[in-house]
Amino acid sequence: MTSSSSQSSKAIAAAAVAVLVLGGGAAFLLTRGGEDESGGTARQSAQEAGRSQSAKPQAADAAQVLTGPEEIAVAELRSLPREIEIESKAKTSTLREPNLKKGNLRLADVRELIAKDELGGFLAPRISPDGLQVMLTRAGYQGIYVMPIGGGEPALVAMEDAWNARWTEDGRIAVKNADGTERLYAADGTLEGVREAEDNQIAFGEDDQIYVRGEGGESVPLTGNDDRYINPVVSGDGSRVAYLGLYSGLYVAPADGSGEPLFLGTGTNPTFLADGSLVYDVTEDDGHHLTQGDIYHVSGDLTEVSNLTEGDDHVSQVPHVGPDGETLVYESDGSIYIGRIQ
Repeated sequence: MTSSSSQSSKAIAAAAVAVLVLGGGAAFLLTRGGEDESGGTARQSAQEAGRSQSAKPQAADAAQVLTGPEEIAVAELRSLPREIEIESKAKTSTLREPNLKKGNLRLADVRELIAKDELGGFLAPRISPDGLQVMLTRAGYQGIYVMPIGGGEPALVAMEDAWNARWTEDGRIAVKNADGTERLYAADGTLEGVREAEDNQIAFGEDDQIYVRGEGGESVPLTGNDDRYINPVVSGDGSRVAYLGLYSGLYVAPADGSGEPLFLGTGTNPTFLADGSLVYDVTEDDGHHLTQGDIYHVSGDLTEVSNLTEGDDHVSQVPHVGPDGETLVYESDGSIYIGRIQ
């Protein structure tokens, strides 16, 4: 066989494998079927090596990969194929077991408040401070809508980013701007003015940590560096903070840092009730779509947890409770539901 045909054979043999390289020189030879020599998938192999690697993964330069039929050298890394995903992991995680008794509260008198429509329906319901209206939005948090809590058609208040919208105590809707101001809308959509945004956050997230304001206004860390913590939510009286650990789960802690945080387990979208109890959702997915979702309630003394929607056929998420402490709204696949905690 000539030198030229030998090189061609080598190139053809190499075409049957893909080389995935993670910083530090760990390489896996993957067949067309995506398996390495030990039978694991490309994703599994990448994750195993990625746990001890800090460098950003990239792919080898194909022009410098092939050196022989039994030996493959690794060139400088540049980019990964789009279909390969590497999940980053915390070096350590605060993995704890929740220590709560099972409660017997349930969501009763559940009914559909607004059905999913041809535009994809609504999400993120929020009950007004007077308990008479519900603020909603569309997919992507595009647009702010308001509807009566007793039912009816949602009316567009403003074509604003609802992620930055909130009810004010006097029943208006404030939308925060990037420049530190906020626009105020009446519930009928009338723009009533622009003002400086209120800067009275008791808790906030920064650099994967949760901080609270000390008595002198200084920032006091509420979390450590054993996880990545985000999305703090403060109770109405300012005494408690709920927040999420990306690799562990949901926590609630005294806002003044006077006690250890209580670990609630898996959960997102917490919201407090007036008595210091809180509701949140627990969802599961298949990697593409939500397959299950329930709404949970933790008692005000933080000793009992109840699955409010246990046994129903909704993928329930993003709960919010009205000022009466009983009326609860939530979303499920574009529809909005309402019920009563009892």
